[in-house]
Amino acid sequence: MKYFAAIVIAALIISTAIGLVFRWDISVAQKNVYRLDRWAGAVTHCTITIQGMERAGSLQPFNLDCETK
Repeated sequence: MKYFAAIVIAALIISTAIGLVFRWDISVAQKNVYRLDRWAGAVTHCTITIQGMERAGSLQPFNLDCETK
């Protein structure tokens, strides 16, 4: 009986993790980011704003200006 409870609890934890991982779908196009929430059906549009000069291959700080559509 204790093995059955452990299997059920493990299955619940795994299914919750899988559900959370596959909740959002993200698409990037140039300086735009679109995020689809598969549970609620909401689409969020974000614009990437890079601070400072753009240089190829460098990590730079950026902002995401997002709004839900």
